[in-house]
Amino acid sequence: MISKSFFSRLAPPPGLLRLAPLFGFLLLAGASSSCTDPVFDAQVEALGDEAPGIAEGPLHRGGQPCVLCHSKYGPASDHVFVVGGTIYESADAKTLPAAGVEVLIVDSGGNSPATNPVTNEKGNFFVRPGDWSGVPRFPMRVAIARGSQSLAMASHIGRDGSCATCHRAPGKRAEVTNIVWVHL
Repeated sequence: MISKSFFSRLAPPPGLLRLAPLFGFLLLAGASSSCTDPVFDAQVEALGDEAPGIAEGPLHRGGQPCVLCHSKYGPASDHVFVVGGTIYESADAKTLPAAGVEVLIVDSGGNSPATNPVTNEKGNFFVRPGDWSGVPRFPMRVAIARGSQSLAMASHIGRDGSCATCHRAPGKRAEVTNIVWVHL
């Protein structure tokens, strides 16, 4: 038979109860910080600060992986993108952005955005989930066109809608710079 003295040995020492609020706070702080993804956080941090004089918006961060921040868990989660990127006039990373390029995207179900995105003056384009006719599904095929010229991407987009995830400057694994280019 278990006596009452057995339970008294399980009780915390009297002074320990005063620390209960601190333990609760530490438990909550630990639980909230354990919900982050250190790899994802490091990728976002590696992008650095905004360029001076360019406000957040459709003209910022050309050549960087748009969907990294513009995702469900990213710092720009209030503006989620399915696909986004930057197109330049040539492979020279210091060249002019390619404005007015239509981006044609078809997902694995044969669906496309309701309207094909067109690059802005910084060469940037993006497609939001609501711009899509149906639910976008990977893999996707992409082509670009301007005037009478067009160019289809030889491979497909497998799972990441950020063009700069694959199209980066040679030898630049961690540093993301002006990446995606075409000769149109």
